[in-house]
Amino acid sequence: MLPPMSPHPWLIYLLAFALGLSAAAAEPERAGGQSVREVIPAGTNLNKAVEELSRHSDVIAVANSMQADPAALAAQALNGKAFMESKNVEIRFYGKVVDQNEQPLTGVAVQGHTREWRMKNPFEPEGKFMNPVALTGADGLFSFTRLYGDSFQIHSIKKDGYIISKSAKLGYSYGPLAHFYQPNPLAPEIFHMWKTNGAVPLYVVNISMSIPQDGTVLAFDLRRNRRVTLPGEDTDLRITLDQHAPPGQRNARVPFDWSFVLEVPDGGVIETRDEFMYLAPEQGYQPKWVAEYPKDAPNWKARREVDFYLHNRAGQQYGRLAVSFKVSAGYPTGYLTVLGYLNPVGRVLEYDGRLKLQPELINQPKPQFGAPNPAPAVNSPPANGAVSSPPPSSPPPGSPAPPPFGAPNLPQPPPGFQALTNRGKALPPPVPVR
Repeated sequence: MLPPMSPHPWLIYLLAFALGLSAAAAEPERAGGQSVREVIPAGTNLNKAVEELSRHSDVIAVANSMQADPAALAAQALNGKAFMESKNVEIRFYGKVVDQNEQPLTGVAVQGHTREWRMKNPFEPEGKFMNPVALTGADGLFSFTRLYGDSFQIHSIKKDGYIISKSAKLGYSYGPLAHFYQPNPLAPEIFHMWKTNGAVPLYVVNISMSIPQDGTVLAFDLRRNRRVTLPGEDTDLRITLDQHAPPGQRNARVPFDWSFVLEVPDGGVIETRDEFMYLAPEQGYQPKWVAEYPKDAPNWKARREVDFYLHNRAGQQYGRLAVSFKVSAGYPTGYLTVLGYLNPVGRVLEYDGRLKLQPELINQPKPQFGAPNPAPAVNSPPANGAVSSPPPSSPPPGSPAPPPFGAPNLPQPPPGFQALTNRGKALPPPVPVR
C-alpha cells in the first residue's frame, strides 16, 4: 500500500506552467521568503483585485483542495490573466493576389483566421477565434485591420477558375517583440494564383528505365511510352547520356565529367519552373537542350531533375514533362525517368484521369458487340505476289488431341506413368525437373 500523498503541490506548478509562470511565481515564499500580501503593497488596486478574486468560488475550491492560501492563488491567477492578455496585440495584415503572369486579380475572396487569448475562468485560458473576410480590389490588394490576438492565418483564397499556389505562406505570428511579424502596407504579401482551363483528354507519359551512358542516342515515342527502334516511327524525344568516370571508379560521389542531351526532332522544349504547368507557351521552344557537368563544377551532382514544356508533331502536340536522369560510375547504364502529359491538339495541359487517351485505340474502329471475329483468308492469294504460308496441318493419327481453348497448359506425364488416386481423385502429374 502506498503512503498517503501530501496535498497536491504539483497542481500549482501545472497551473503556473499553463499560465506561463515560473516556479518562483508558483511558490513566492520559497523564492524570496515573502508572502503574496507582503509583495503587493496594501491599499493598491492590485491588492484590491486580489482580495476580490480570493473570494471567488473557483479560487476557494482550488485552495481548499490544495490546502493553499486563496489570496496566493488569486495573485497567481491575476498574473496569469495579465500574461495571457499581454500576448494579444493589434493585428494588421496587407496582401496582394496576382496570377501566374504577375497580373493583379480582382474579386478574390480572402478569409483570415485570428486567435485572441482571454481567461475562461480565473485559472483557465482559452482562445477566441475569428474568421474575417476581405475582397481584392482592381489592384489585387486586400487588408485586415482592427483585429487583436497573437496569430493570423490565411484560411482560404478563392476565385472561380483559379487555384492558389502550394508554396504560399499562410501563417503569421504577432507579438510585442521585434522578431514577430511586422506588417507593412507599402510591401504587401504576394499570393500567386494559377488559372485553370478545364481538364481535357491527354496522353499519360510514364517511362522509367536503365539507359546506356556511353553517348548512345535513344529515341522515344511518348504517346506509347516505348523506345523507337525502326526508321520512320513516330519520335518525340531523342536522349543521350554520356559519362566519363575514370576506369575502375565505382563511387558516384567522386565527381567526374558527364553530360545529358535532349532533342526534339520536329519541335522543341522550354525549361520551366512553373508550379502548375496547365497551359503551354505558344513560342520560345528550342530543338535541343544540353546539360554539361564538369567534375570541377561547384554544385556537381550525379542526378538532375528538370521540367519542360514540349511542342512537336508538326506544331500540333503540346506537353509537360518531368525528366529525371542519373549517371553511375563504373556501370554500363544510368537511369532515366520521364513523366508527364501530352495534348495532341492544343496547349491546355490540365489532366483528369477520366479523360485519359489510350494510344492503342487511335484510328482503330471499336468492334461491335456480338460481331464475330473475321476468319483469316488462308487460301486466298497474297496481293503483293509473295509466297503465302501453307495452312496448318492436322495432327497425325494416334497423337493426343490438343487441349481446348482456355485450358491450362499443364506438363504431360512421361510414357508409362500410372496416375495414383486419392479418395477417388486423380493426382496431378509430377512436374518434371528442370
